Amino acid sequence: MVPPSGWTKVIVTNAYSGGGYKDIGQAVYYKVAQTNEPESYTWMFAQKVEALGGITAFSGVDAAKPIKSYSGLGGYGDSTGKNMLNAPGINVSGQSKIIAFYGFKESAVLDVPFGMTMMYQKRDDDNDYTILAAEESVMSASQTGTRTSYSWEYDDPKEPVESK
Repeated sequence: MVPPSGWTKVIVTNAYSGGGYKDIGQAVYYKVAQTNEPESYTWMFAQKVEALGGITAFSGVDAAKPIKSYSGLGGYGDSTGKNMLNAPGINVSGQSKIIAFYGFKESAVLDVPFGMTMMYQKRDDDNDYTILAAEESVMSASQTGTRTSYSWEYDDPKEPVESK
């Protein structure tokens, strides 16, 4: 992936090297906005891929180091083999905001993890992708622990979607 000018890579999680129906990778980037930002950005890929993305804005962030800590998983069913997608815990300093990004190769509804607030959820039914971003304010230094999102069939919220 080639990001637009001024974007900085945080983490890229790769899809399962053997491919497969449920393989998915994720790329997280940030940009400290300037006063002359364009109306849109174009992301380029080295090969043809199916992609779904989102952009969020924050204010009051340390522009010199907006991301203090991060972790991630990606691949083929490495959540749990059930309908659970787990964002690994991180160590945070006091008065922090944690952001969790989830991607799922299925048209589904992803639950917002307990204690978090949804920032966005997008689904691409043509290519079978769903993404979710959620945030949570943390007031003191701690280890956050895992944040879990559950996947459900989008037309039947009682039917789990397996990530196997």
